Amino acid sequence: MPDVAISAPNEAAADAGEQIALAGGNAIDAALAATLVTMVNEVGIVSLSSGGFITVQPSDGSAPHTVDGWMDMPGRGRTLGSGTWDIDTDYGGGVTVTIGAGSVACHGSVAAFGEAHKRWGSVPWRELVAPAIEVARGGFQLGSASRFYLDYVHEDIFGWDEQSHAAVHAPDGTISTGRVELPDLVGSLELIAAEGPSALHTGDLARLISNDVIERGGILGPADLAAYRPVVRPSLMSTVGEWKLGTNPPPSVGGVCVAALLRLLEG
Repeated sequence: MPDVAISAPNEAAADAGEQIALAGGNAIDAALAATLVTMVNEVGIVSLSSGGFITVQPSDGSAPHTVDGWMDMPGRGRTLGSGTWDIDTDYGGGVTVTIGAGSVACHGSVAAFGEAHKRWGSVPWRELVAPAIEVARGGFQLGSASRFYLDYVHEDIFGWDEQSHAAVHAPDGTISTGRVELPDLVGSLELIAAEGPSALHTGDLARLISNDVIERGGILGPADLAAYRPVVRPSLMSTVGEWKLGTNPPPSVGGVCVAALLRLLEG
């Protein structure tokens, strides 16, 4: 097996990447498996219902590409709803956040995972999701990044809903230091493993998500989820010293900022 370096925010996620690599997976497989675990145990930082980007350097030496799985504006055929309110937090030096069902957009991360896996992955999709199912089924302790974030927002963002409050709080109302158990998350992951990323867009799971959001005053409808497609673009290339780096291209500004910062560091 070739050497594999894995960077992850917690041990369980790194273990998942190693497990897939030892099973014959390539770097893409290992990264996806590790990230799926992170979507389980870094509550508040990232989740299955999120947006994200994946930049890949294909092993054949061809130009890198970025899979855009960012959030999409919902509300096809609907009037704008309500169900939102703003909260002020001290996180990050002071951040105002809009929360509530009306703030829920159409997720894209897992769809982007599926596109990256279809193009560059090597092991079956079900195997990539298996470590995340295992972590969710056994219960997990909140990751350090998650706990840091929740220190600021556990009541304002996770306290108003009975189920989310119970998920991250101990009986005395403090942030949980024990194992977090989310049985419904296990079931969701099992559907995603069996049906693929489409489970979050056209299956029973997608219907349950949409119904819940709409009942609470949001506008994420079944048509929004079914219409979602990740977009694959050539990566933004930048040269720093002897390195050629591929980063996220426009319309996102993230890759542009990373490239500019690296050039500043180079002088």
